[in-house]
Amino acid sequence: MQWSVAMIQRLSGERLWITRCCMLLISFLTLYAFYLLLRVCGLNRVKAAMIYFIIFFTPTFYYFKFNPLPDNAALCFAVYYLFLFSRAFHSRQLSHHVLAAACLSLAGACKLPYLFFGAASAVYIINSSTINWRTRWKILLINILATLPTCLWYYNVIPGWQGNQITEGIFAGSFDWSLYLRNFMANQFDFIPQLIISPAGVILLTIGIYYFIKNSAFRNQYIQCILAAVVASYSILLYELNVLSTNHDYYFMTLLPFYMLAAAYGLKHIKLSKKTAIYSGIFVLCLSSGFCLIKTKHDWEIKHAHTSRDVFDNMNELRHAVPSDAKCIFIRDASGHIFPYKTDKHGYVFNDLNTPSAWIEDCIESGNASYVYSDSRAFDGRPDIAPLLASEIGQFGDIKVFKLVVSE
Repeated sequence: MQWSVAMIQRLSGERLWITRCCMLLISFLTLYAFYLLLRVCGLNRVKAAMIYFIIFFTPTFYYFKFNPLPDNAALCFAVYYLFLFSRAFHSRQLSHHVLAAACLSLAGACKLPYLFFGAASAVYIINSSTINWRTRWKILLINILATLPTCLWYYNVIPGWQGNQITEGIFAGSFDWSLYLRNFMANQFDFIPQLIISPAGVILLTIGIYYFIKNSAFRNQYIQCILAAVVASYSILLYELNVLSTNHDYYFMTLLPFYMLAAAYGLKHIKLSKKTAIYSGIFVLCLSSGFCLIKTKHDWEIKHAHTSRDVFDNMNELRHAVPSDAKCIFIRDASGHIFPYKTDKHGYVFNDLNTPSAWIEDCIESGNASYVYSDSRAFDGRPDIAPLLASEIGQFGDIKVFKLVVSE
């Protein structure tokens, strides 16, 4: 996804609004895929629109729909996979399986956890009573050939992700069961209901679960396929939960399609007259949008950027303080990206004031860093750091810019 947006910017020029528009386009394509999926699942236009509004105003989706995250593209392809798989289930046309497998592969290429949506196809191949064995082998071959490039790519690159705690999951460092359970409870009963589902979604989800149990819906072969994808997706999140903690809500967007399908199942069983449906739709829209705006209204404020405010207030001065092609070291930036982005520089970002001086030396000698931006005297005033600083270029707010001692 990032490469695609970069190619667009290569042609149009590097402008932030172009990136935002690309992300917004992907998000609207995702919403359209949701609408198609809901229609295939039997909802009429009014009820599908109600679920559509809930999805649009779930706080996590609403906030991240502008942000250049691979999760946006992954979710988009994953929902199209669910739509095309659903079409294939009912039509039994191989062309739908081909398109579904292609979308699954692209979703997985954007973000690995979305590849596990394919559990729906696996269960369909094994368990379906409506296809013969020859067709099963064809569908299996289609899915293998479609996802093989993505699987091979991950097979080759994951060994190089040493130290990446997400891939190590529950095996990353020491494991604390009490902390793990606290994170699970916080996500399951606080963050997911508020940020992934939203209140209107929770109401319909509860109704959906009631009718799911009442109707023994798990006997339905289509629902068995979807449940397989739910279990696979949830298993990945449980594997990563001790690393995700409670501050990576966008990772839980893998569950959004399934929560909305359950909510749609509940809404499908509610009988509404045309007039009542319109009033209900207005209520859902007001409840969802109101709650979303309350939850996200402060999220774009600078205090939530995890970077010094002086980076924003002195952006132009910081950009022109050093040559545009200079490699720099940045102290501090918890986001890992904002500081170099705002100064339009490449380099190395650290968030720890106790970053070892040996690391700074390595950035100079091996990484060709020649300048350092520092927002704290606790760092640039350290006795082991001072010998690495050749001269002070200037100070902008609390941020000082230094030229580094570079060996000729």
